[in-house]
Amino acid sequence: EENLDIQWRSTPNDPRYDTQWALDTIHAEQAWTYTTGGLSPNNDTIVAAVIDRTFDVLQEDLIDNIWHNHDEIPNNQIDDDQNGFIDDYTGWQMVYNTDLHNYGSVNNHGTSVLGIIGAKGNNGLGISGINWNTKLMLLSAHTATEIIKISNIIEGFSYILEMRRLY
Repeated sequence: EENLDIQWRSTPNDPRYDTQWALDTIHAEQAWTYTTGGLSPNNDTIVAAVIDRTFDVLQEDLIDNIWHNHDEIPNNQIDDDQNGFIDDYTGWQMVYNTDLHNYGSVNNHGTSVLGIIGAKGNNGLGISGINWNTKLMLLSAHTATEIIKISNIIEGFSYILEMRRLY
């Protein structure tokens, strides 16, 4: 194992951090003394894929950590990266075949899950996620009115595997 320098971190300065009792339960502060996410030991960007309903992609603690498919030019109606998904710049919405994730009312569950996994931490805003700098790949499996189907979940996993293969 490479003998890397240690960078000490402190409790995040996010104003609602003290209301996140679950982070204390899992001893997140101790983990943050080692890492806050971002890059693997091989300097690869860490990406967490989340399959849920809808997401608030403009939420202040999430916006900087949303994963983007940099091989795709957004909104040009072309499958630039040849992965079978047109304009999948911010992941994929399996019901409507788009990369928009806010059909119907934005579901708090999907946004909350993103926040727990990867809300930007120590930025003086809102909350902190477990991984402050990880990228969040969004996969919306249904809408506010559509019941989730197994085929949506399978398509989501297939998307994740295809993006990993292309990487």
